[in-house]
Amino acid sequence: MSKAIAVLSSALFFVIAPLVLAGFVPWWVTQWEFRPAFFGVDLTRILGGTLIIVGVPGLVDSFIRFALEGLGTPAPNAPTQKLVVTGLFFHVFVVMYEEPTLKQTFGTEYESFRTNMPRWIARLTPWRAA
Repeated sequence: MSKAIAVLSSALFFVIAPLVLAGFVPWWVTQWEFRPAFFGVDLTRILGGTLIIVGVPGLVDSFIRFALEGLGTPAPNAPTQKLVVTGLFFHVFVVMYEEPTLKQTFGTEYESFRTNMPRWIARLTPWRAA
């Protein structure tokens, strides 16, 4: 997949996934009818909105890295062609799905990366394959 196709595909997935997950599904469940706040505390709504806003830059960063570094998308039907080893990652998804999939897809290249990089400990200098 070329960088241009990867960027366009990633952008399309970036629009479609949130529309479905943050638009259609909540509408389907609630028809946009607001319920009482969690435990009756309105601060929980502010906290939820804040967490969404704080998470957006990490989401955008991930989509960009998948397209430009990995030549693919976060979508399972158009995965990256190259191993992406930078950026933010989330533990349960990484351990249960991503690590086994990367091992199967990239084999020794991924094993070399895992041997040289601790899972959640950042390095001061980037790791480069030999």
